Amino acid sequence: MRRSGTVVISAEPATRRRARDDAATLGPYAEDGPVMLLAHKSAEYSASVNSWLIEGPTEIGVFDAQMVIPEAEALVALLKSRGKKLSWVWITHAHPDHYAGLSVIAEAFPDAQLLARPQTAAMAPELRMRYDEPLNKFFPGLMAPPVELTAFDGERLSVDGVEVRIETFVGGEHEFSTALLIPELRAMIIADLVYNHVHPWLNEMDVDTMLAHVDTLAAIEGVDTFYPGHGEPFAKDYLPTYVQYVNDFMAEVPQATDQS
Repeated sequence: MRRSGTVVISAEPATRRRARDDAATLGPYAEDGPVMLLAHKSAEYSASVNSWLIEGPTEIGVFDAQMVIPEAEALVALLKSRGKKLSWVWITHAHPDHYAGLSVIAEAFPDAQLLARPQTAAMAPELRMRYDEPLNKFFPGLMAPPVELTAFDGERLSVDGVEVRIETFVGGEHEFSTALLIPELRAMIIADLVYNHVHPWLNEMDVDTMLAHVDTLAAIEGVDTFYPGHGEPFAKDYLPTYVQYVNDFMAEVPQATDQS
């Protein structure tokens, strides 16, 4: 067994690993605001990834789309249970755990816009197919086909008139990523810029840039709570803990050996 990124990868069949299902709904949060936040958190076998719902009185925007079909279907079930219009799905970056389930959502909600920055719109389908072999090895029969994204260059989205600002981050955990800032909630949905008590994907990480992004988050005014792609929401006082964890881990890497 080997730990890779956010999830323990083993030769154990995905169907057996799915029996240990710790998927959950996170939230709702900010229930007194003009919009509220809740998420479908996938089970550990599919990377414990959060798909955040920004929910207003009549419509919903979704932030990331899960990786495997069963978890995307669970997200669809959560959306349908809310009884509101799904206006858009925003894909933060091209990693398959945030994008690969999108076609399941697109089929269930054909009128929803499937949006991403142009860089992500171009990269996500390509990256999904590049990793097609290992994804189907670890998740046989559970991977959906890639779906086209609409490139979006605007500065903001909205849910029931509430502004959702798009913030761009280059390098770090992925070569290009975005976050969504909701000023009226003093909240920011940050995808994989910071993980909360989940081991981060360090295989391709530019650690120096990642740490610079943490400094950027710490300096942002008007944000009290961060909503990550992996783990539960947290305040700014958690950021030094995350930085220390990454630094401690990277300090151990040079002396580590492969015992698989």
